Amino acid sequence: MDAASWLEATEGWGRAMVSVLDALHAWQAGGRARAATLLAASRELQGRSRAVRADPPRNRWGAAPVRVGDGVVDVFLAEAAARVES
Repeated sequence: MDAASWLEATEGWGRAMVSVLDALHAWQAGGRARAATLLAASRELQGRSRAVRADPPRNRWGAAPVRVGDGVVDVFLAEAAARVES
């Protein structure tokens, strides 16, 4: 299915955002160790999401990275991580 890689990446980015939001909540509640664990999980999900490639059978350019929310989702995740690590 052509949409499979897009759905996979979207799910991964969504899970990464939930994890970083949970990390922020833990950080605000004073749970620094829990926040660090959740932040690491978010980064793992981000890495897997960045690795997803679309390879439609009828294209001329070959496999290409799937982009979901470029410049928005990634910026939010980076800023949230910076807050947790401060």
